[in-house]
Amino acid sequence: MQNVNMKIYNYIDGFQIRLYNNPIKKDYTKIEEETEKSSTPEKENNPYPLSDEEIEDKKSRSLKSAKSRSINRIYEIARSNHWDWFITMTFDPAKVDSFNYNEVVKRLKRQIDYIRKTYAPNLKYIIIPELHLSGRYHFHGMIADIGTIEMLDSGIRDKHGHKIYNIKQFKLGFTTASKIKDNARVSGYISKYITNQVCVVSQGKKRYWHSKNLEEVKIAEHNIPQEEIEDFIESLGGQIVHVSKKRCIEAHRSVIYIEVKTKSENAEACQV
Repeated sequence: MQNVNMKIYNYIDGFQIRLYNNPIKKDYTKIEEETEKSSTPEKENNPYPLSDEEIEDKKSRSLKSAKSRSINRIYEIARSNHWDWFITMTFDPAKVDSFNYNEVVKRLKRQIDYIRKTYAPNLKYIIIPELHLSGRYHFHGMIADIGTIEMLDSGIRDKHGHKIYNIKQFKLGFTTASKIKDNARVSGYISKYITNQVCVVSQGKKRYWHSKNLEEVKIAEHNIPQEEIEDFIESLGGQIVHVSKKRCIEAHRSVIYIEVKTKSENAEACQV
């Protein structure tokens, strides 16, 4: 068993330090498989049955935990890879029942497989669903290495004057695509599409998709004296661009997030 009070996440455009006031206890002798499936409390099989209020509270905490895991995972994948385009895919109701989560997921997967096979064998992607107020689903994503996929100028500009494109090869409805200029910013933006509603609908199912040819985040874990942490943070000087703090009530822990824009020798030295 080992305690961890600092983690360093190395991304392609910088690194993020996470400081924990209450150290995480890590057991490296066990390999635990994480799943998006969450179990429902079984009142009948419990020798000490939970009250209806306790069951609802447990469901709520399970949903919140699943949402947090998905958001963190999406952010880590997104920040660990370079992206060229931010895309949105909306289904034509005459072609796809976009009120049906299972149906849109199945049709989207077929479309992506076809596009990869025919136009972009090295396509990199991460795609997240969004439940619209109308009850319909559409999808947002980031892509790179698009091969011979054609981006057509829509003739429309965003509020900053940047061109909005359409994906010619998407045949199930309507698309928009814009060139990504800030990888870190878009990575944070896209992860926020994971909402409570999406988590409920996708319970026991996939709630985001990514290609297998993506880089994984490199994480260094440490348990070091507070004064050494302070010396390390101080050595970063003007490289720190953002600091925030989050309280995790369930884990009785607060986390300080320190965002560093450019990689440094200090970060590399902390690899384990």
